[in-house]
Amino acid sequence: MEIQGAKQSLSLAQQLTTIKQQAQLSYQKLRDKNYISEITFKDYQSSLVRLQAEEQSKIMLIQQLEREQINTQHQLDHVQLQGNTRALEINRQLDNVKQQQIELLSNVETTQLSPVDGEIATLRVESGQTVVGRNLS
Repeated sequence: MEIQGAKQSLSLAQQLTTIKQQAQLSYQKLRDKNYISEITFKDYQSSLVRLQAEEQSKIMLIQQLEREQINTQHQLDHVQLQGNTRALEINRQLDNVKQQQIELLSNVETTQLSPVDGEIATLRVESGQTVVGRNLS
């Protein structure tokens, strides 16, 4: 938005400069016929030069704003890339933690309590391991 406003301001300054340049010839004729003084004509020329300098200043401001916009976009892209990279790393770490959790849970010993007096057996197995039934009596 700031660039757009600066461009509109430049457009108005250019229009004003064009009008002043067109009127300069009339002022020169008035000076030549002694209807206006040399000082008045020089003041007019001075105001025209100020307008031209203002135009150049606005052009330079627009160029600076456009460079800043490009730099800001590059920084934003870089920050987004860093954020995406960090998110991927966090997801990878989370997947590792989940895998470790699964591995730990698969190594948990299961103990069955007997509802009556007698011997209790514990059998340690790993995920996917085939268990051959045994008679524990």
